Amino acid sequence: MGREQRARGRSIAGTRCYLCRNPIDPNTEEWNRDHVPPRRLFASAVRRQFAPNLQSLPTHRSCNTAAERDEAYFIVSFAGHLDSDVAQEVMKDIAAGARRGEGVGLIREVISRFGRVIGPNGQVLFSYDSNRVDQFLWKVVRGIFTLELGTNAVLPTKPPAGITLMRPKQTPDELQNLAWFPRVRDTEPMGRYGRVFDYKWLSWKDGNLRGHAFAMLFWDRLLAALLFHDPSCRCGNCDDWRQGR
Repeated sequence: MGREQRARGRSIAGTRCYLCRNPIDPNTEEWNRDHVPPRRLFASAVRRQFAPNLQSLPTHRSCNTAAERDEAYFIVSFAGHLDSDVAQEVMKDIAAGARRGEGVGLIREVISRFGRVIGPNGQVLFSYDSNRVDQFLWKVVRGIFTLELGTNAVLPTKPPAGITLMRPKQTPDELQNLAWFPRVRDTEPMGRYGRVFDYKWLSWKDGNLRGHAFAMLFWDRLLAALLFHDPSCRCGNCDDWRQGR
């Protein structure tokens, strides 16, 4: 371990891994950094052209590796359904990796789900593992939350119930079921990376209730909306979720 790496280890000693919420001991545990938002959302061509300076958070290496599986699942499942150029560039990376034998099993799994679900208007949809997708969306929100509020501000590991993903081919009209969405929609965007990843965030307090509303846009086409309580909330209804039970 070189001098710089030892110094970096001392600087993160005791910092909580935002993925598992436990402190990192660089003397006894392997650790690395996780990009927020995930680097793989950015196609190699986009990174070469725009060189986005992605922020990162220290994590346990094992936590980061485990989270990468859901990240890959999300990207392979959805990038190919979107007609934006930034999503299609991601698909080129996926295809190039497949030619090298990378991620072939995951690609086959995703392809096998096409045409299994027929929509009310006769359209062909596809099925996906909502638990894995929710885990990925929640991971991105948790990363943003910790980046903005400090490395010891960490959210529960379990995704909240209030996650909505507007799948490709769905209409924005379906967002009308989310009465809170217009309020976060009308706030200023906070993302730094434009059409690859953008987000909006609205927080509120009402007595003992504290909460957050998030809207995230992936590849300029895929919208996710999340509503959840703050870790400092004292409403009494979210105790089990906040404490990870």
